[in-house]
Amino acid sequence: MSRTSDQISVQYLYQFDTEIAALENNKIVEFKAIHGQFSPYAIELYDKVYAPIRNHRGDITVLLDSDKNAVSTYRYDAFGEFSHYGSIQSPWLFSSQRYDTSTKNYHFINREYDSFTGRWLTPDPLGFEDGLNLYAYVHNNPMIYVGPYGLWGEDVFNYGRSVLASPRFHGACQMFGGAAEMGAGAAIVGGSGGLAAPIGFFAIGHGFDRFWTGTRQLVTGRHIDTATSQLMQKAGISRQTANFVDDVTTMGTTMAGTAVRRTAEAATPQFKYPQSTATLFDPPATSSISSHLLKNKLIAEEIAGGHAFTKHVLKNNEFPGFTSLQFEKHLRSVLNNPTEVKTLVRGRTGYWDQATGTVIVRDPLKNDGGTAFRPITGKIYF
Repeated sequence: MSRTSDQISVQYLYQFDTEIAALENNKIVEFKAIHGQFSPYAIELYDKVYAPIRNHRGDITVLLDSDKNAVSTYRYDAFGEFSHYGSIQSPWLFSSQRYDTSTKNYHFINREYDSFTGRWLTPDPLGFEDGLNLYAYVHNNPMIYVGPYGLWGEDVFNYGRSVLASPRFHGACQMFGGAAEMGAGAAIVGGSGGLAAPIGFFAIGHGFDRFWTGTRQLVTGRHIDTATSQLMQKAGISRQTANFVDDVTTMGTTMAGTAVRRTAEAATPQFKYPQSTATLFDPPATSSISSHLLKNKLIAEEIAGGHAFTKHVLKNNEFPGFTSLQFEKHLRSVLNNPTEVKTLVRGRTGYWDQATGTVIVRDPLKNDGGTAFRPITGKIYF
């Protein structure tokens, strides 16, 4: 697909039916590297590479540069209308689809979508397959459904279920279970005084079998049965039954190891220091100064992670060159050594720093803890 505008010829490159790049005068100027069909993990814009962060619907919410700084952030409503803060404009936005700045529409695989009205511009090519309303976007329920093909609404949580069903996820769980079983086996050997050592060594061996099988599964991305399960299958037991017995064995040995360890702890006398000397071993209480610094650190992190960064740092450029980490450190410095502090209405507190002209308003009722900015009038504003 291509188009010409202002003497510039733009062509679009597709991987199967997914658009992945734009060429201007036969040179690639926009490119997205995708995992699967719709999940971009890297975006290149005019020879600069950015890492996109997406939400559960696939909307691109943040672009990070090579230094891990957020150069652009996006906020969406349910149907794809967005606000943009930052210096870089991503061509792919809502549902990771291309946004046409000239028409204000999104280009999906089979149809154009108008986010202002929340409607497709053409009727569903499948007819009434997905419902009676041929123009409705994903049943008018975009928080639950997505429509990357421009045809039918897909349950957004199918993506999560596909992860849970993946061999690599199973492999990671199997590695964790195997490690826990080996630890339980060691507890049985040590905690039983040697009486249950054969069971403990069996648990260690069986746990290692599961850990090793999980490692292979995680690396290869293929479902692999444990050696224990394969032996049972060779003995004539069905694969389903063999895997079930294998799982039950892991749970049983792990629970037995936990029980042995707790029994051993209960049977072992616990030495206690006399009450008169116990204070010698108590950890020192946290000082009020340390508590104050920790509180200010948490407040600074909360404000720097909210709208103050996107609005006053990225959009208004009131703190030139600041990254989110630098912004947080600056706010912490102001909170620790303010020039002046005021108690405001509705439980808020104001902080003023004369050296940098910074105002911080701490609002415990806000989700992001308040705001911070540099007013033009400086101390007069405060």
